[in-house]
Amino acid sequence: MEACAAIMRENVDLNSQLNERDFPALPKAGLSRPVKALGALIPSYQAKTTEVLEIPFEERRFLNNENDNLSTGRRYNVQSKICMEIARDTNVEMNLNSSKNHILTVVISGEPSRVAEAKRRVVAELQQQETVRISVPVECRGYLIGRKGERLQELESSTMTRISIPPHNALDPNVVIVTGPRRGILEAEGLIYEIVHKQSQQAFERLSIPKIYHPFICGPNNQIVNDLKSRTDTKINIPPPNVSVDEIAVSGKREGVAQAVKEIQAIYNERLETTKTITVKVARSQHRIIFGQRGSGIADILAQTGVSVELPVDDGNEEIVLRGKPEDLGRALTMVYERAQSTMTEEIEAPNRFHRLLIGRGGSKLTELLEGYKRVSFIHVSAKNSR
Repeated sequence: MEACAAIMRENVDLNSQLNERDFPALPKAGLSRPVKALGALIPSYQAKTTEVLEIPFEERRFLNNENDNLSTGRRYNVQSKICMEIARDTNVEMNLNSSKNHILTVVISGEPSRVAEAKRRVVAELQQQETVRISVPVECRGYLIGRKGERLQELESSTMTRISIPPHNALDPNVVIVTGPRRGILEAEGLIYEIVHKQSQQAFERLSIPKIYHPFICGPNNQIVNDLKSRTDTKINIPPPNVSVDEIAVSGKREGVAQAVKEIQAIYNERLETTKTITVKVARSQHRIIFGQRGSGIADILAQTGVSVELPVDDGNEEIVLRGKPEDLGRALTMVYERAQSTMTEEIEAPNRFHRLLIGRGGSKLTELLEGYKRVSFIHVSAKNSR
């Protein structure tokens, strides 16, 4: 009975000390206090949360055993002081109780982030801690850590454990050390093995293939690469035409990645042996006609002949490069010339003072001039020095 009385007295003392020292009562509001001050308190109240933490007798750090010289009251007093320090440091409300079956119950209230931190510290201080070593392949550590360490922090927070990742130059870089309560360690161990198992089925490959062969891997309108992605259930990243990078990245399940890499290499090897190159000069003004809307022109040539058409990036360059099998280059060249000659461009010089008259209000005059000529387009270029 005396022990129980000591426990009850200590519990009352803890609550009173927390409430009076760390959470003093708000001053009574006078009639002159603005009404909006009450509204300012509402968001803080709504943001509060409460967590209940139960520590079984066999997992309590301060146990009543033969080697423990503390009495029940003094032992409870030590736990109370620890909780008071944590409550003060994290700015939360905390109540400590011990039931008849010696289960230690800690009730924590406050802002969610502060409650989570207080709960973590209570577990570390009042619950027995264990340490286990888990084998994690080095190549899976990045997935375990996550972007900016977010996944690792989430694991530690949800399991109330501390997970130590060794550096790459450690004696045994494949071992991850987990410290915490027994239940938390078991949960963390299961989650870590789940991540490792999932990532062990994944693969990532980088292929260095010269950019001039990328159009044959993509196919017209990306038909070949899209079909390959669908059949192998992989992600294939091919740099866009305006980026001078040779690397092709393939990721996904291990079997799918292996199949996709095999087919990409086969296309490259076949084209490496059979592809020839010819260069032709076409007026720069006709290049956009050959290219077509969103690349439809060169995609059509690739689809019909299997020949890629490469247009120059430099403004002053008029050379167009055709790559493909020798027997297909002739047809592709004919299609290039046909597209180039299918549309002509004429420049008409007119003083700027007449431009508004030619275009009309809202383009009405221009629309009237182009009526009946659906395939004719007009580009207005204004010259500053033209009068």
